Amino acid sequence: MKPSFSAACLVFASACAAPDGGTAGALVVDCGDPCAVDFGDVALGATRSKSIAVQNDGDAAVDVSAALADGSEPAFSVNIDTAAVEPGASVDVEIRFAPTVAGAATATLVVGDIDVALTGAAACPLTLSATSCDFGDVDVGVDGFCDIFASSAGCTGV
Repeated sequence: MKPSFSAACLVFASACAAPDGGTAGALVVDCGDPCAVDFGDVALGATRSKSIAVQNDGDAAVDVSAALADGSEPAFSVNIDTAAVEPGASVDVEIRFAPTVAGAATATLVVGDIDVALTGAAACPLTLSATSCDFGDVDVGVDGFCDIFASSAGCTGV
């Protein structure tokens, strides 16, 4: 098996011998080393999607499956259950992070026999009571005041 390498590290999984001595299925997952996807800060109620490519570098078609491991945060979802991937072809596995509670979230995506660590955090969007202030005419040396209040629904300590 001779995979092509890109700038990112590649992780191998699910290699098995074919009856003719070749490699029946050799999956290559382009997800870094260690294999991880970080969604960064995502506003509560918003969704961010990222994809990882899974390539078959073997000699025969292979079924690629991806699922979230038990104990994963419900804010993460994946768009693929199983897909047949021909030799030399690849499939993108789309992962979504849609936080509904504030704070950090983690999950493990299992692709074949590779664990992909997923991380993200729910950011608290601020709502301002006004986006501008009209101070009117203010004499030099006199303070002008304008009240703008910030709030964040669903978050504490803001």
